[in-house]
Amino acid sequence: MKESSRDGEDSTGYDLRGMNEVTVAGPFHVAAAVVSLATGAVQSVRPKGDRLHRGTGYVYAVSMLVTNVSALLIYRFTGRFNVFHALALFSLFSVGMALRPMIQKPRPANWLIDHYMWVLWSYVGLWAATVTEILVRVVHVSGWRLASAPRWSRRSVGPAS
Repeated sequence: MKESSRDGEDSTGYDLRGMNEVTVAGPFHVAAAVVSLATGAVQSVRPKGDRLHRGTGYVYAVSMLVTNVSALLIYRFTGRFNVFHALALFSLFSVGMALRPMIQKPRPANWLIDHYMWVLWSYVGLWAATVTEILVRVVHVSGWRLASAPRWSRRSVGPAS
């Protein structure tokens, strides 16, 4: 194992700051989230309603289940239940609501609209979490700066024309 330098980089130049915060659930969380991102992308561009759509949808649902349950096991950020855990619970709820009309017999009225709406918000939430992770862990945007994103993003882009 290579030793880290004082500035958080190992001899290969990779930034290792924060790696001491990786938990056992972390790799499962990341892997399942990547599967969710990929299957969600496939679902958004493929025709709906066929056997492949259903199968890919169930892969998405299971990978989101693993993503969110593993998120609920990660406490190293604050040491206690926090807003990210609440969002994981809402994400579980969204996936469950998206699946509900698919397993309910007979299907309720407007089932397709409900299914699309809940799947869409589930996927939007997944991308919001992904962008947040990238900004915090890769770009190293501080939490306070991230929270004020609308204000600083307007300043960096300039006034609307």
